[in-house]
Amino acid sequence: MTDIEQLHEKILEEAASLYALTGKRWSTSGGFENWVYEYTALHGNVIIRLTPCVPDTPDMLSSIQAEVDFIRYLHRNGAPVPRVIPSIHGKVIEKIHGSSLEYAVVASEKVQGAPATTIPASQWTPSLITALGTLMGTLHVLALSYIPPKGVRRPSWNQDAFYYPERFIPHQSLIVEKSQSLLDRISFLPKDPRYYGLIHADINLNNLYVHNGTLTVLDFDDSRYGWFAHDIAVALFFWLMDLHIQDRESAAQMFLNNFIVGYETVYTLDPYWLQQIPLFLDLQVMLCYTVIMAEDDLNHLNAWCQRFMKGRKSDIEEGIPFVSLENWFVKREISLEER
Repeated sequence: MTDIEQLHEKILEEAASLYALTGKRWSTSGGFENWVYEYTALHGNVIIRLTPCVPDTPDMLSSIQAEVDFIRYLHRNGAPVPRVIPSIHGKVIEKIHGSSLEYAVVASEKVQGAPATTIPASQWTPSLITALGTLMGTLHVLALSYIPPKGVRRPSWNQDAFYYPERFIPHQSLIVEKSQSLLDRISFLPKDPRYYGLIHADINLNNLYVHNGTLTVLDFDDSRYGWFAHDIAVALFFWLMDLHIQDRESAAQMFLNNFIVGYETVYTLDPYWLQQIPLFLDLQVMLCYTVIMAEDDLNHLNAWCQRFMKGRKSDIEEGIPFVSLENWFVKREISLEER
């Protein structure tokens, strides 16, 4: 066993001891910036997330504190999110010191059900999509009244470095130009507190669990202040990508029709904001493109990235949308006029 593996094992053992966990442990799906493990426990399995931090980086810790506080607020108010579990010391965030890094540790209950990635496209019924709309509407309604603790705050929408391809792929001048134009357009959108607040910003099928037709959402480490319509666009984007949808236009219409039904049982967006969904879809495409270009080996992309990147550069440069929603808007206008 190498020194790095020994250090890793030592850290994991310390994490388990902080939550009095003595059962089996195995790695589960983590994000780009986290290690995530599941532990067997007497009263239900526990998920432990370790986020490596450079020591004395208060902004990083503040961001994690804000994330955890928001999750706990949502859970207290009945939103379908996991319960955060305090350590044996009563802390919801613990720190473990390694040789060169420290690790912010957060534990939560293992939710019931199966990952939404295991649900084939044929089983995404209108009622399940409606349930997803209701879930997101619930998050947004609660965000309206959420007040973070003094001194901690999640980032704003434009603080993601990957929205700025000039930092990673400056030689792709047309991509950089398209990104700057897109960011300028979005920057001028009004930040009406009825439609702008703390959003999840990463509702993909890996972050959803399905149990008896109900949904639970996980992983708020990308949560940020942004427009509610942005959250909807991200969910649509990942639903189409993660399910390998071929006929995106008709599938997007079906998704939005049912999603909005569920969403509007809880909250209603002004039609102006629904019209901005294509803008936020463009933003999500730009984000994913830049992340893949900057972080991945283009010669050894996984299947998801290969599908996404096929023709993507030329589509962005030529202004070809990820999916056209024009027909949906036309049909929705007719529907609204008939009410």
